[in-house]
Amino acid sequence: MKKILIIVLTTVLMLNMMGCTKTSNNRNEEKIGIRGLITKVLTDDNKKVTGILVEGKVESDTIHDKATVSIDKSTKISARELKEGMKVEVVFEGPVMESYPVQGKAKTIKVIE
Repeated sequence: MKKILIIVLTTVLMLNMMGCTKTSNNRNEEKIGIRGLITKVLTDDNKKVTGILVEGKVESDTIHDKATVSIDKSTKISARELKEGMKVEVVFEGPVMESYPVQGKAKTIKVIE
């Protein structure tokens, strides 16, 4: 009787732990951090583009309405292509700083208009 009780408890605990793990149906799915218009292009002293300010609306598939987005060599877009007034979608790399506007590093920037 004790063996059956131990087996049942072990099974219940294992199922409980499996139910608490975080899984995703699509691991490649990336959440769009912001979709909106570029209101400012940020440059360094050498006129190299280092970031953009994006303003939009929070939509069902986005998280933020305003963001300062930093750009580096690993960002998937050419920073020279970015101009004020363009509509873009930004996927952030890692966490963002929860200030207002949020600040984060762009993993990808997609020009949509």
